[in-house]
Amino acid sequence: MRCVAWGRMMRVASRNPSEVGLAYRFSQFGSAIPERADNGDRRLGSGDKAAIAADLRALRDLGVLAVDFSFGGDTADAVLAEMRRFREDVLAKV
Repeated sequence: MRCVAWGRMMRVASRNPSEVGLAYRFSQFGSAIPERADNGDRRLGSGDKAAIAADLRALRDLGVLAVDFSFGGDTADAVLAEMRRFREDVLAKV
């Protein structure tokens, strides 16, 4: 189920919502970002692993089909290790 605003935006753009996929990108997440935005709302992707897993479930429920994460590391092995840890600690809970 997609949000009402999504359908409205697609109609205004003369697009068929069933033919357009939603994706979301996290350039930073977890403790790398402040938990609260300037308006006091919780930032998507902030907090602990359980909070991030809950955010991913919410995005899925909104109809987001793909989520992109940026992982840090000085070497390819370090990046792969971060990705594996994320898969085990977060994605396994989605």
